Formats: sequence, C-alpha cells, structure tokens
Amino acid sequence: MIAQGSIGQFYTSITENKRDTIKILLIASGLFLLPVGRAVELSVLLMAIFGIRRLMYEGRGIFVHKSYYYFTFLFLAFWIPMLLALPDAVNFKASAKTTLLYVRFYFAGIFIISVLRNQDFMDKYLAIISAVVGFFVIDALIQISTGTDLFGYKWQGAGRVNGLFGDDLKLGIILSVFSPILIESILKTRKKITKYILLFITYELILAIILLSISRASLIMFSVVTIGYTSVFWIRNQKHIAFTGIILLILTVAIGYTMSDTIKGRINPVIDVFQTQQKDTANLRDKINTALSERVPIWDTAFNMVKGNYFNGIGSRGFRYAYKEYANPDDTFTSTGVDPSHPHQYVIEVLVETGVIGFVGLILFFMKGKQIMVEAWHDRNLYIYAPAICVLACLFPFNTTLSIYSSFWGQIVWFFIALFCASVGMRYRH
Repeated sequence: MIAQGSIGQFYTSITENKRDTIKILLIASGLFLLPVGRAVELSVLLMAIFGIRRLMYEGRGIFVHKSYYYFTFLFLAFWIPMLLALPDAVNFKASAKTTLLYVRFYFAGIFIISVLRNQDFMDKYLAIISAVVGFFVIDALIQISTGTDLFGYKWQGAGRVNGLFGDDLKLGIILSVFSPILIESILKTRKKITKYILLFITYELILAIILLSISRASLIMFSVVTIGYTSVFWIRNQKHIAFTGIILLILTVAIGYTMSDTIKGRINPVIDVFQTQQKDTANLRDKINTALSERVPIWDTAFNMVKGNYFNGIGSRGFRYAYKEYANPDDTFTSTGVDPSHPHQYVIEVLVETGVIGFVGLILFFMKGKQIMVEAWHDRNLYIYAPAICVLACLFPFNTTLSIYSSFWGQIVWFFIALFCASVGMRYRH
C-alpha cells in the first residue's frame, strides 16, 4: 500500500512538473514566437483563456494579492479611457474592436502573474527568456559576419541588421526592451570576474547589433536600459560598474558613428538640429522633421485632432481614419495618399485617441508605478528592477514608438507590466 501510494505521489509530481513547465513555456512563447508574425496571438489567446479560468475559480479573493490588484489598476488606467472614447469615435467599429480585444492582454496578464508569482517559476522563465534573447544575438552576429542569418535572412535595406525578423525591422527594439532580463541573468553569476566579463561582452554585442539595426528608437530604449541599470548598480553600491556602463554606451556609439556611414546618416540629422540657430525657425523645423523621420506633420495633425476632440478623443486606432480631415493643407502625407496609422509617439497617441481622460489615466498609471517602486525599495526587493526597466524602456515618454494599442507592441508592453507586478514581494537571490 505504501509502495502504491509512493508511486501515485511520484506520478502526480511528474504530471504537475510537466504542467508547470508547459505554463512557463507558454508564457515564454510570447517572445520566441514574435518573429513568426501572428503566431504569437495564439499564445496570447491561450493565456487569456487560462486567465479567465483563474478569475472564475478564485473570484474577488484573487485581489487580496497585491500583484493582481496592481496589475488591474494599471490596466484600467489605460482601458477605461479607451471605453469612454467609444461614444465619439471617428470609426466606431474599429475602435470598439480594438477596445474589446485589448482585454485579452489583461486576462493573459492575470495568467502570467498566477504562474510567475512562484519565485522558482519566475527564475525558470527568466532563464528561458535569457536563452532566447541570447539566441537572437547569436543569430544577428552570424548575419553580420556572413551576410545571412541561420534562417537565410539577408541584411535589409541600407545594411540594417534584423536577424530572424526578416523583412520586419524590429530586432533592435526587441533586443533593447528584453536586454534587462539577459543582463539580470548574468548578474546572478557567482564568480565576479566571469560575471563582469560576460556582462561587458553581452552589453557590447547587444549595443553593436542595435547600432547596426539603424533604429534611433531602439538606441534610445537601450540608453534608458543603461541609465536604469546605472541606478540599480548605484543602489547596490557598485558605482564603478554604473559609470562603466555610461562610458561604454558613449564610446561604442562614437566608434559606430566614425566607422559606419549608415549610422552617421541617422545621427547627423540630430546633430544638425542642435547646430541650427533657434532664430531660424523655418530651417529649424525642417531640421527637426528630418531628424524625426518626417514625423512633424503627423504630430501637427495629431494636435489638430486634440483641439477638436480634447475630452475623450477620437477612439483607439482612429488616427488613420481622421487623418485627412485634420491634416494641414500642405501635409506631405495626404498629397501622397498614405495616411499614417498612428502618431508614432504613445503619449500623443493616448491624448489624441482617448483625450484628457486618457492622459489623466496615463498620469495615474505612472503614479501607481512609482508607488510600487517605493514599496519595493522599502522591502529591499531588487527582483523588481529588471522588469521595471523593461517597462520604462517601452514607455519612456521622450521616444518615438509603435502604437500602444496595436497587437504587437501592446502584448509586449503588457507582458512586461505583468512581469513587473508578479515580482512584487519577491526577495532577490544570488
């Protein structure tokens, strides 16, 4: 009887381990399926279903845990303004669809938190993500060395390295925002010399790939990551590493600038802006527009929309449908017949599509985020810093970004926010 009981327990243990591994891999698929296009939507859908199941099983009692409460608050700060924008949406069908489907990120986040609140599961998940990011780096390095990556993708236009993302130029963005997880994994290495060597090599390789991806947005995101980790190292009383990161960033960008005409071509327009005299307003505007990849007319139109719909906006994803109506007569995009799909800056996007209500929601989002970080500081929870830096890199307000309401960028942002909330109350382990 004892033997039968032991066998039963052993079988149950194996079954549970398999189930837990599948859950962790399902969450991790949110990264390794990104290059496969829409395939990642299937993993988001499955997580959302499991999240709904979790809520139905636990009911209101689930919000006793701070992780769920914080995530719900942060999500509603974005989603309620989307809902309130519907009555005045310029394209009700498109906005209603976006608003309804956006809820999948909330339910998926609930599932992610339910799994990763277990610190052992979190460690396994972070190890898998680190391995995937490492693979992306290796694949990109092979593309740089041979001209073709492991999957046969060649360098894209103007020499833009993009690895296994092929024609979809998003490798730089993905490496930038996921790099804190790989960095954090390296920091767990016990041998100091090995740790610092690995950290230096990894940092330089990721930065080199980002520079060769020719994406200023990615470089700004990685700069945010660098400054974020500078703060973390400062808190950990490792000031020499903090200063080293900033110096490496400046030196590597400077070397890339001198050695690559393509990189120089992306940075020079920014330099020209600062060299132009402020009195020369017309020329300065043109320089800024060039430096921002022709986005000034888009923002002019965006602010025209805000003036006419300041309270609750034009509805999520309504930008493209309202563009012609609000564009200035000399707008370069309307003359070409191509209407931009979003403002390419998420703060402006929130203000345009959900109005002052959405902007207030954004302020509440950051206020709650600050509160969570202050609590983590008092609890000496260093575990939360990596996902916090990921979120900050995604939502740094002074950068051009993908649409916060899009499927691709939305699921990445909310994955990180769920990871951030799941880390609440954890204790850092070396």
